[in-house]
Amino acid sequence: MNSSTTNAGESRSPTGRSAGHLDRRRGRSVRPRPGAGPSYDHEPGNRQRPEGQRDLGTLSRESARRVGFRPPPLRRLVALTEAKVKEYGATSRSCRASIRFRRAQPIRGELDATFIVNKESLATGTAEPPPAISVILVATEDYALIRPAVRNLTAQRDAAIELVIPGPQAVERSIRPEDRADLATFAYWRHVVVPEGTRFDEARAAGVRAASAPIVAFAEDHSFPQPGWAAALVDAFQDGGVSVVGPVVENGNPGSTVSWANFLLEYGEWMPPGRPDGRTHLPGHNSAYRRELLLALGSRLTSMIESESVLHWQLARDGHRLKQEPRARTRHMNFSRLRPSLALRYHLGRQFAANRAEQWPGPKRAAYAAAFPLIAAVRVARVARTGVGSRALPVVIRALPLVAVMVTVASIGEAVGNITRRAGSSAVFLNDIEHDRRRFMRNSERELWPVTSS
Repeated sequence: MNSSTTNAGESRSPTGRSAGHLDRRRGRSVRPRPGAGPSYDHEPGNRQRPEGQRDLGTLSRESARRVGFRPPPLRRLVALTEAKVKEYGATSRSCRASIRFRRAQPIRGELDATFIVNKESLATGTAEPPPAISVILVATEDYALIRPAVRNLTAQRDAAIELVIPGPQAVERSIRPEDRADLATFAYWRHVVVPEGTRFDEARAAGVRAASAPIVAFAEDHSFPQPGWAAALVDAFQDGGVSVVGPVVENGNPGSTVSWANFLLEYGEWMPPGRPDGRTHLPGHNSAYRRELLLALGSRLTSMIESESVLHWQLARDGHRLKQEPRARTRHMNFSRLRPSLALRYHLGRQFAANRAEQWPGPKRAAYAAAFPLIAAVRVARVARTGVGSRALPVVIRALPLVAVMVTVASIGEAVGNITRRAGSSAVFLNDIEHDRRRFMRNSERELWPVTSS
């Protein structure tokens, strides 16, 4: 198992070393000298340096001698590390399997990496196989909020998973010893440090860029994949023509009409048993992509994953194939309180329309804004059709009146988004609700959470 902490947006070489660093004496960015190397501490947990010593990772060897830097005995392992890499022909991924990173102190807004040798891997020359899939799970505050989701993911035993956790520095500080046991079950895991208050989709984009597997899957702290989910997603990509794969989504808290109304509006189209082909969009925040496809979006990555339906429709128009994999299942926890649910519908509608209408001409935006009652009626009919021939038909019928109310509110939000082409306060609201979903669930449903985060 290999773990690392990296800074979002930081440029690194295949071995993880920063492509450049800040010259503290001249106050400008320079590239490391060929002979300069990272510093090594006696123990991985030792984060303090003796007073007067400076990080060798930001100094040349000659400069280090001038300031009195005395390398510890473990420094001698550098040459051995290089020898092992040559001996076993390690690729960049193999190198990352043998070396862990830890975060150094920030220097003028940048982060340098301090390398720590995994002595066991170094001694045996063994390395974990490269990951088959990177699972991106955003921690908006600390590790406690994602603890249930991480522990649930440990049941994915049939695929080599790299768990990527974008989040603030508080994530690392809140990891307990038992959490590290959970993290050790993954082939790789890494914490991608993002600034406090980073928007949810910006953090997801940072996770995509930091991932190393050819397939990336988005996960949520309130959506719980079932055993076999990761392996099924990986298998679905064996068909070279598939670009995006989505799971079958089940209602994780089916005890209330409000929950069912929210679920039918967001994920009703992908209820069991699922339909593999003929998809033009897939479940948002829960689907898997070829990483190269997302990276090709460049600077548009964050804006495109804000409303993944818009991204999926664009990909389908461009000839990409989207597939639902019935063997991959996840249980999604939904809002079950009415008032927050109505607010959610409005803000989702506004953000969706603002993203969709970004390039639309004024007459088209005005036409869609004026047609919001008709759009609401069409969406209610579409939800009703999902229940036809399904075992969920009774609950669909029971939830349909509330669905109509919610769709009307969402359509008003879409009208505002079409007119303004701005998400406005909706972006702030939607960023806030992406953590600690239990705030918006009935007290009686909290026991449905797989494990407690206390």
